[in-house]
Amino acid sequence: MSNDTTLSSIETINSISGATRQRWNSIIDSNVDGLVFHSSAWNDMIARCYSLEPHHLLGSDSLLPLFLVKSPLFGRKLTTQPFNFYGGVLSTSDESVRAIIDKARDVWKETNARYLEIKNVRALSSDLVKEFNLIERSPVVRYVVPLRARGEEFDKQLKRRFREKIHRLQRQASAADLTIHDGGPKSETSLRDFYDLLTDEYKFKHLMLVQPFRLFRLVAEAFPDLFHLYIAKLNGKAVGGAIILRFQKVDYYLWGAFDQKTEEFSPLTLVLAEAMRRAREAGSQTFDLGVTSRSHEGLNFFKSRWGGICEPLNYYYLANNPDDVPHLDYFNSFRTARQMIKFVPRRMIQQISPLVINWLA
Repeated sequence: MSNDTTLSSIETINSISGATRQRWNSIIDSNVDGLVFHSSAWNDMIARCYSLEPHHLLGSDSLLPLFLVKSPLFGRKLTTQPFNFYGGVLSTSDESVRAIIDKARDVWKETNARYLEIKNVRALSSDLVKEFNLIERSPVVRYVVPLRARGEEFDKQLKRRFREKIHRLQRQASAADLTIHDGGPKSETSLRDFYDLLTDEYKFKHLMLVQPFRLFRLVAEAFPDLFHLYIAKLNGKAVGGAIILRFQKVDYYLWGAFDQKTEEFSPLTLVLAEAMRRAREAGSQTFDLGVTSRSHEGLNFFKSRWGGICEPLNYYYLANNPDDVPHLDYFNSFRTARQMIKFVPRRMIQQISPLVINWLA
């Protein structure tokens, strides 16, 4: 098939529904690189949550989610995923990738966006990078933990001191009656408790605004059969939690947080250990610990202790001016100014988050 024929078969779609949804999901099902972030349910949910304008591209054997983000602060951009998610081109051949990027370039020009951002797990070929004059970035990594068939095998892959620490924490948790349960997708109380923990962790530890609460509710609604909300409770109070999506034998760790006042129990470590145990028992083969800035040494160290494979995420940009490509080291950006967020009350942060977050997209 010629490239012209391949290009002409690529559609720009603004809504994934009906027969289009079936085609979209069949490509994901037949591709080992398909992620939950490629799924039609995820991309519908993201568009709805942030009121984004989809310009998704769909071919016979390839797809590329694309959203037009209109930020009053940073201008217009086309991106495969807003914020800290990823899932770029999904295809079976370089020919199809070439055609879909060619089409994406047309959409980029038509929408008058400052730049086009493709967040890939797999690296594109050097020929494609050169052909399209793509600007390459790799500001973040992800850790993918093999879950192994048996618990004993999984324990062996942990760093020895970390394995001993987990066993000690589990004994302490049992003695203190710290419990962990799955709140599931329908518990508003559990979701609110988790959101409070996450708000405080972002506020005091990461010096960042939390995502709007509607995002978490919409994820639960979009994935009722895949959504897991593991909550750790001590004396009836939520002290840690994590939101996990189980998709095609991969458990995706999306968000996690814990009460800093209960750090001696390391509630998030206990939650993740329990989540991985349940994932393994459910037949999942890997646990994706998600995106981490290369410069965030503490978080990288924590994730590495689970025996995960560190994989760079490969970001590619089309831009008329290289200076338009964003600086993506959020962890170290404006840290002095971000200290001010510590003094903003939790409820105020949660109220202003939906208003401010689109300015920062």
